[in-house]
Amino acid sequence: MSALISTVVIGHLPQLEADETLYSLYATAHAMSGNTSAEHTAMALLGTRHAVRQHDIPLRIEPSQFGLPDDASSLLHLIRHHTIAGFYLPFLPAEEQARTAERWRGDCHARRRCDGSSRTIGPRHPLKACFECMESDVQRLGRAYWHVSHQWPLSWVCSVHLTPLRQFDGAHKRWLLPGGRTSAQVQGARGAAPACPVSVLLARFGARIAQTRVVNVDGLREASISRLKALGVMHDARAARPARLCQWFRGTETSAWLRRGPSWAVALADGDWIASQLWRHKHSHAVRWLILWCAIGMADSDITPSTFEDALRGRRTDVQGQRLLFAQEPLGNRTPAHVVAAFNEARSYADVMLALRASRSDIVRWLEADPGLRRDWRDRLRTQRLATIKSELTQKVAMNPQLTRSDLEREHSADVRWLREHAPAELRHLMSQLRSRADKQLLLPGFG
Repeated sequence: MSALISTVVIGHLPQLEADETLYSLYATAHAMSGNTSAEHTAMALLGTRHAVRQHDIPLRIEPSQFGLPDDASSLLHLIRHHTIAGFYLPFLPAEEQARTAERWRGDCHARRRCDGSSRTIGPRHPLKACFECMESDVQRLGRAYWHVSHQWPLSWVCSVHLTPLRQFDGAHKRWLLPGGRTSAQVQGARGAAPACPVSVLLARFGARIAQTRVVNVDGLREASISRLKALGVMHDARAARPARLCQWFRGTETSAWLRRGPSWAVALADGDWIASQLWRHKHSHAVRWLILWCAIGMADSDITPSTFEDALRGRRTDVQGQRLLFAQEPLGNRTPAHVVAAFNEARSYADVMLALRASRSDIVRWLEADPGLRRDWRDRLRTQRLATIKSELTQKVAMNPQLTRSDLEREHSADVRWLREHAPAELRHLMSQLRSRADKQLLLPGFG
């Protein structure tokens, strides 16, 4: 415990837990002090009257309060591990993270690089807590606190207990704690949406972001494109169609989940941002990447939190999650299971197009991208057509004993040509059962 500069109101700060927010620690100090004025506590701790409203990232942070050197490195450590900035900072280069910490005290825009706000997206960070975590914290420490990972913009369930988080909306004038029992806190709390596969996956992916110091955005982009190609959403990274990406995303469970979410999340449900996120954005946004990988993960059972972490760290893996040994080793493509099933069950291109709701060009691209699938598809179609032609022509011959070879070639020219090219032995066997093209020439009377 470290002594504060001002000991009139606050005697000391409690121990800051590894996954506790700074706001939680200040709220705990206020509760332990017995002080009745939230503003007085804010002035003593942070030097501003309105610090109580800044539950996401305090505008002023004093590393010396925690026994750390008063420098940019210590400040970066605190905002990185004890505020919602831990969700966004990893997507900035290490040099940019350091510059952000250096400019923190004198540049009001530095905070905006850490809270996820941008021109096109403005995530919200209401206070959230898990009741099971609260009970565990009380048993272990004697107090409940706000966990950092619960405050992520896309965390609606606890990544540990998989239970919905209780949410406290708005900016409050009091220091709030998750274990509080004041009327204002009880009335302000509301339950988040019930846990579902999408919210669980988002929470688990968010926990992996917090464990990554610097995201390898180029590696993440390469892995994202590889996964989209494996799902059949795109075939060539250089010729991907944004409309096709939007169409795919709008049909995912993740998009449906976003439509039921807060207003800032609803704007992302159409997926019109995916193309620019993959190819044109200079700065990557954590929320968009997390949503994209959730959509991919819901469609591909091979996607796990560890797979996502490999992509964040730039570790190259194939579509089965196996790490590649060499830097230049190709990622490889895998035809989606539902595409393979459609080809196995269909009898024509039209059947495949109907089953997959895809264009003929998409079908052709899948076959070109997977030589094995193309070979199996071609052999199966050839076997099916051969069986159909043999059945039809054999039945024709059996019903017409006087049928000649010329008659067969004239009436079934396409089938005969196909047999001559692909199954000449079958054609010779069939022709051997027929009379020649013309009857043997008869002798005139009196000759011979």
